[in-house]
Amino acid sequence: MSGLTPIRVRGRRKRVKLSHGDQNHAAPQVNRGNRRGKQLLPLDASRRSLYARRKRPFISGSSWLSSQPQSQLDSLSQLQYQHQSEPLPKKKKRKNLSRLERLPVELIEKIFLYSLNVNFARCSPSLAAAVSSERVWRVLILLAFWRGPPSPTSESEEGSGNCISAGVARILRPLNYAPLGEDERRTLQSTVFRCKWCTVHRVLNNLPDLMALTIQRLWIDAGITMDKDQQESLNQYLDSPTTHSTETLTFQGTKDTNTYTLTLAPLTSIRITSPETNKDTTTPFLNLLEFPPHLLRGGSHGFNNKDIAFLELLRVSSGFNRTDTNSMHLARNISLNRDALQEGIHKAIISRNHDALVTLLKIDEYYFRATTTNNTTINSEDMIYTLPAEHYRTSLPNIQTFKLLLRASAESVPSDDSSITAWAMELGGAFGNWLLDLMLRMPEIRESVRERPDAGVFYMGRCNRESEMGDRYLRDVLGVEGVEGWMGEGVDFVSLARNED
Repeated sequence: MSGLTPIRVRGRRKRVKLSHGDQNHAAPQVNRGNRRGKQLLPLDASRRSLYARRKRPFISGSSWLSSQPQSQLDSLSQLQYQHQSEPLPKKKKRKNLSRLERLPVELIEKIFLYSLNVNFARCSPSLAAAVSSERVWRVLILLAFWRGPPSPTSESEEGSGNCISAGVARILRPLNYAPLGEDERRTLQSTVFRCKWCTVHRVLNNLPDLMALTIQRLWIDAGITMDKDQQESLNQYLDSPTTHSTETLTFQGTKDTNTYTLTLAPLTSIRITSPETNKDTTTPFLNLLEFPPHLLRGGSHGFNNKDIAFLELLRVSSGFNRTDTNSMHLARNISLNRDALQEGIHKAIISRNHDALVTLLKIDEYYFRATTTNNTTINSEDMIYTLPAEHYRTSLPNIQTFKLLLRASAESVPSDDSSITAWAMELGGAFGNWLLDLMLRMPEIRESVRERPDAGVFYMGRCNRESEMGDRYLRDVLGVEGVEGWMGEGVDFVSLARNED
């Protein structure tokens, strides 16, 4: 009887001994080279072979899988594809902080406020987190919109009134204030406007501090003294201006036997008068140097309520609501991109956003009137306030939009436009007939406006009753006694700040 066939078990190191009879029939030993049974490859060739095996589908060449149903093979192939397509997780590298980033937050804020460069916050996320706080944003808004004392031009002036007082330094904490030039402040203001955190509510919240800075510099630091009751009343108002009435407040003071009167328009401006010195100055709290073009243009989807509120805030707080001659000259120091504004008017017309349209028309007309009044370098033809004729064509057939454009500038209606003529004839009625007569008499109306700007049909929103076409508009179209100017109309910013979330 022959011996049993030996079974090779992985891991065994001892060979089974054969019997004396089976040793003669044992198979000859075969020299296999290495124990793996295959020839060793060079290192580079081994790597290529390993890569090729990894790329090869693991179901190929398998006798067990070849006998499985095709549906199971498809599912296995799908699992293999998903496993191979999943990206390997990346190891997060540990970043070492620089010396600047390891400084305390208070020191980082000091460095940032000293440099006044927004690129500082863009250097790293840790620096951006350190300077992204309400108190830093508050200081940037105060610096951008407050007209502080001028920079001293000599060493002798450093110890004079150009240096800030303790009251101003207290309001501007944590900033160590240094006077800014006009160009520096213009650059800072433009930069602040482009920041996402510069919102209408945040500027509104800082208007009380802007008001306190203006009063501190022009009233208290100017040496004007008040009696105890007046001083307590002013301090009480400055502590919480948004909780008081929106009516104008007045305070009395004296300096060198001269009497002074401080008139407060809440969250808008102050006026200081003195009959003995003939002083009469009005200073807005928000010292605007340029209307931001991106805000005038509106977003890609037009204007939202926050954009309109922001534009109204800038308009009213910059004095664009006062039509007296002494106040209008302040608008000459403010830059305005009329191309951007006309683009915004076009968007407001298309979207039928009448609130945004009225605000933009107010800003455009006021700026034009303020910059052309008593300007001898402009010829008489350029002194007529006009709007692009395309605005009137775009507003059709909405009669309300067309009337708003008329109230801004009736002299801008194109007298020979066929589409407007056809629309007026189709419209008929009192307004359609009035519009046809306006287009017919446009040359003589423009001639009268060239000689006297306030002789037009409308002037700053007020319907001119002295004009024949203005009188007919009031009597036949509107059926009212008069339409006053619209520059003084605006938003109650005290209530808006009070009702903020």
